[in-house]
Amino acid sequence: MSAQLKLVIRRAASNAGDAVTAASAAATGAQGFGFPTE
Repeated sequence: MSAQLKLVIRRAASNAGDAVTAASAAATGAQGFGFPTE
């Protein structure tokens, strides 16, 4: 596997992790304000 391809995959995985973190924070914030999360 080329180094460039590894870098692209790593960056995509990082972006996916950031999206999960943001979604988790949004869900936690919604719970904090008393909104139903289901």
